[in-house]
Amino acid sequence: MTQVQLDNAGTLTLTGEVNISNATSIHAELTALLEHAPDELVIDMSQVTELDTAGLQLLLSLRLTVENTRVHSCPVHLRDFIERVGLTRVLT
Repeated sequence: MTQVQLDNAGTLTLTGEVNISNATSIHAELTALLEHAPDELVIDMSQVTELDTAGLQLLLSLRLTVENTRVHSCPVHLRDFIERVGLTRVLT
C-alpha cells in the first residue's frame, strides 16, 4: 500500500510502490496536498520500494509544480534507476 504525506516543513514522504498501478491515485492525492504549494519541496523516498516510469513522471510533475524540488534519502536501487534514465540533475 502506498502512502503520501506532506508535513508543515515541506517534506513529502512517499511509502511503498510508486508505479503505473497507482500513479493516477497518487497524482490526485498530490494535487490536493499541493494546492497551496510550498516554496521548497523535499521528497523523502527512503520508504519507496518500487518506482517505474509512471513514478518518474509523478516526480517530474512535482518538479514542475514546485520549482525548488529535490529527492532525499532515495534507496540505492531507485537512485541507480533515476541515474540510468538521465534524471539525476533534474531531481537532486
